[in-house]
Amino acid sequence: MYVARTAKRFSFLLLDEGEDYLQEYICVCRWPNEVAGNWNGQSDVHGTLRVCSKSLFFEADDIRIPVVRLPLAKVESLEPTGGKSFTVTTSMVTKMKANNQDHPYVFEKSPNPRQWGFMLPNRSIDELISIATEQMLLKDAGDMLQQQAQERQNKFQFDTSRLVKRFSEKIEREVPVTQLTPLVREPGKLVITSLRVYFQPLNNVSGTTLVLTHPLSAVAAVARRRFSLRPIGLEVFFYDPTTTGENTEASSSEHLWDAPSAFFVFRSVEAREQVAALLLNHVGSEKTGGAILEVKGRWLMKVTRAWQLGRISNFDYLLYLNLAAGRSFNDLTQWPVFPWILADYYSKELDLDNPASFRDLSKPVGALNPERLEMFRFRYKEMPFGDGMPPRFLYGTHYSTPGYVMFWLLRSAPGRVLQLQNGKFDAPDRLFCSVAKTWESVTSNAADVKELIPEFFLPNGDFLINKFSLALGKRQSGKPVGDVELPPWADSPSDFLSKHRAALESPHVSANLHHWIDLIFGHKQRGEKAVEADNLFYYLSYEGGVDIEQVTDPLERRALESQINEFGQTPMQLFSQPHPPRRVCPKTPDPALVFHIGPATNKGSSRDLKTAPSKASYDTSSQALSVALLSAVMSAASSDSIDAFDDAVGTCQPLAPPVEYVPEQQEETNNGAEEQQQPSTAGPYAAVLQQWSFLDRTPGLPRSQSAREAGARVQVQELRASVSKGMKGLNSRFNALAGKFKGMVPSGSSNSFTSSSGGDRLRWSDWMPHKLNQKYSFKFPHGGINAVAVSNAGDGTLYCAGHNATLRLWSLESGMQMRSARLEANVGAGLPLSSISLLPSSSDQSGQPLVLVGSYDNAIYAYSAEAGRLVGHFMAHDNAVSDVKLVGPGCQKLATASWDCSVKIWSLSEGRHPWESAPLFPVVEIADHESGVWAMDFSNDGNVVVTGTDEGDISAWDLRTPQSAIWRAKHTSDYIGGLAFTPDQSQIVVASADGQMSLLSMADGGKPLISASCGVPLRCCKTDGVLCVGGGDDGKLYIWNVGQQLGTVRGKPDDPVPEPDGLYKPLECCSGSAVNSLVVQGVGVGEASQLMVVTGHDEGEIMVYHGASEQDTLRS
Repeated sequence: MYVARTAKRFSFLLLDEGEDYLQEYICVCRWPNEVAGNWNGQSDVHGTLRVCSKSLFFEADDIRIPVVRLPLAKVESLEPTGGKSFTVTTSMVTKMKANNQDHPYVFEKSPNPRQWGFMLPNRSIDELISIATEQMLLKDAGDMLQQQAQERQNKFQFDTSRLVKRFSEKIEREVPVTQLTPLVREPGKLVITSLRVYFQPLNNVSGTTLVLTHPLSAVAAVARRRFSLRPIGLEVFFYDPTTTGENTEASSSEHLWDAPSAFFVFRSVEAREQVAALLLNHVGSEKTGGAILEVKGRWLMKVTRAWQLGRISNFDYLLYLNLAAGRSFNDLTQWPVFPWILADYYSKELDLDNPASFRDLSKPVGALNPERLEMFRFRYKEMPFGDGMPPRFLYGTHYSTPGYVMFWLLRSAPGRVLQLQNGKFDAPDRLFCSVAKTWESVTSNAADVKELIPEFFLPNGDFLINKFSLALGKRQSGKPVGDVELPPWADSPSDFLSKHRAALESPHVSANLHHWIDLIFGHKQRGEKAVEADNLFYYLSYEGGVDIEQVTDPLERRALESQINEFGQTPMQLFSQPHPPRRVCPKTPDPALVFHIGPATNKGSSRDLKTAPSKASYDTSSQALSVALLSAVMSAASSDSIDAFDDAVGTCQPLAPPVEYVPEQQEETNNGAEEQQQPSTAGPYAAVLQQWSFLDRTPGLPRSQSAREAGARVQVQELRASVSKGMKGLNSRFNALAGKFKGMVPSGSSNSFTSSSGGDRLRWSDWMPHKLNQKYSFKFPHGGINAVAVSNAGDGTLYCAGHNATLRLWSLESGMQMRSARLEANVGAGLPLSSISLLPSSSDQSGQPLVLVGSYDNAIYAYSAEAGRLVGHFMAHDNAVSDVKLVGPGCQKLATASWDCSVKIWSLSEGRHPWESAPLFPVVEIADHESGVWAMDFSNDGNVVVTGTDEGDISAWDLRTPQSAIWRAKHTSDYIGGLAFTPDQSQIVVASADGQMSLLSMADGGKPLISASCGVPLRCCKTDGVLCVGGGDDGKLYIWNVGQQLGTVRGKPDDPVPEPDGLYKPLECCSGSAVNSLVVQGVGVGEASQLMVVTGHDEGEIMVYHGASEQDTLRS
């Protein structure tokens, strides 16, 4: 009898670790009589046969018949019995998903092989036999299987017929990726068009959606992620534009992504960065908060301040820190981590005014029991180290692992537990049976230091009740495992979660939460501070603990990846200084109202939770929660008061003790209860959770019939209006400042604050040398100036580094000094600073950049001009640092040059900051110079560097193959003072000690094309491709018209005429005081644009010039 398919049971969760899905066939199965499961004894069972790299799966259309798995490693024969039929002989079969239920798998191994018969009614068996036979031959060749899978993905082409607007969309990027969901990796093609983002899976296992797509206009945020501690992941967050009243091309759910976020894994960092840059460009990270989760931006600082001021709740802030630190609801190895809050799971009444009710948040879980901690410390001291031994650690287990996450979520996600544990549930006494017993375990068991997950603070109690009636066994006491046993003070799962969330938002937790943040995300996470805080874990749990890319042995690499993925990953470090405490601590919310979000509130009892339709908490609701959070924190962190707080207290400094916040008014809710004025994102949560309700809407129900969505549409419109209003002040402030100094941000340059060769849109020759007037002159009181830089922060800021280890900041608007700081590791040494590079804030171009300064003491210093303090430093070289530059799109790398004859490249991707925690090694090191490196410059893409030494050698290097130089040239016998690429990257301008300004060919091995003699040694240079400007030992600027010399540019009739060699009359800056550093760039917009020139001199002078008006020129 044929039974119509009523549910699709097969999924990637049924595959073994590392198994690939290959092909599927409609078939009829001849079920062996000796194998149980064919409940009504059908001779022919209709269904689907799926060929995978390690097994054959048969899924019967009748859901009462289990899905069977025939491992290819146990197949004794696979024989054709006709053109459309064949038999499989095996002694092993695994049965799963009978009645579409997630019960433990049944493994049957018979002494006598069983013969399974299959017939393909609609096609030949040749392809199937060929694929299955090949996989049987490769069953033990893991590397060959992986290579084969990659080749299949390479050959796979995106189906352009799936474009929503085939004739108006332009494909901008197509790249092979793997989409990651908990315990599932699905290969496919990611496509970015001019309008939308698409993902087409390699295999349409679901049988429903051939291509996932979403409009770019409805991308909420883009965040770089790690995968197996490698920076190759990217998470994209979506919202549903159809619920907001927006007029978009997406009018139905079939043109929207089926989840609120998607996590993609790329094959390389470069591929990830290309897609990230493209998406952020479309999303408009500055105006819409698309980069709100990027650690390098200002959002982290703003959200921290909003939390300090009580604008967002403790839950919101913790979830934001998790997302910013790379945690994701799509990756079980990096699930968000939350703290144990309470220590009282035994009283009949929970007293949230009693400090004894709470856990000590200043200590990690492993340090809560003094006796156990002494055992950990003793083991740490006795561990051998050095001589190739791994670093010592206190805890061999982690506080967050896939196993721990599924320990908590067993009852709501049993299928994932079975996949993780080879088809079995754990022993009953090791399951999550009781909250109190689990607390006792984590405070006494030497192998148990796990923290909690966000689900403990949310209203969905599915993970606390056995709503699927899972057969979890009996404990040694004889008691069956069912619902989780709750503390005496909780009447039901909903009551427990409400009181637990109220505890999280209580004043006691608010006043101490920053201590726990220091342990998980902050300065006590790693290194000596972690040792002092008893917070040190196994080295492979930390980013940088091992460089997997350098491991060539496949077995060793797989073992390391398994260790990283299964035994815990420490979040990305967000803070290198002590986290500031909360200044405003709202009073404890009423547990009865803590989850009150209107009609969608889940306030039911345990019985209600069991019968109400719900989503698994690990899936849609958690992801939608992330989108809601982003909207909430954007709104809270974008107000004017946050900026005022910035001006008042600075950044990450110890603040006054928290004070209690008393609400000014209380409003009556519709049930007559008083609603607490607790900062909450309940409204945004409700709106976004409801706007994604189509994900589990009954199939066939028209969108217009969803009453929940009608209410959600109004709430989301209000939410978006609120967010837009909150952002308006921030955007207007940014636009005003950026408009005034827009020309100072070189077009197309990622390093938007550093002086760029040719980055400005102005023709320098319109202003130099005849239309420059001096605007300011400053005198550095501590000797010479070695480096100058300019940013658009405030109304324009000038940064100067010089002798006596001193950095000074001046306002270009007022001419007044803003800040001064000594940057030195050995106080009083007074060694000169040599160079400056400015790391921009990715989320607010109007904000102060981070100032990176090279020093003669071999170090790089990072100084926060915003906070007025040193952020950190690291020893980069064995001799003085001569130059420091940010490299490539997005400023993902930092380059340092030194008198120790080397150039080093340090990674800044994924929020890595070598000045916050000493890096293990640079990502690239070029040490093949004969003498000290004095100058360097990079191509726009950051792949090629040209270096000049103190003995006159010039070399070009490709950072992708740095083992040998592209070319070398002996230019002069003395030092190279400056190097600058022309805008088209085809030539390099050189300023040298022999007084020559030269133009070299990049394509012709550094061959000189033309040169001009300035008559004095030159120490620096800049170019826009037409004019070259060099700073001389005599305090003058030498301006050379290389464009006219090459015949590529004609001057205007009123332009000054240069000498035959292209040199103009030098510009007198500061007679006799050598020009050590130079900035040339544009300021202003449109007709008001003009050129700015800044020079830094050997005797401490700083000269600032700007383009003169016609009246100024006539007067002069």
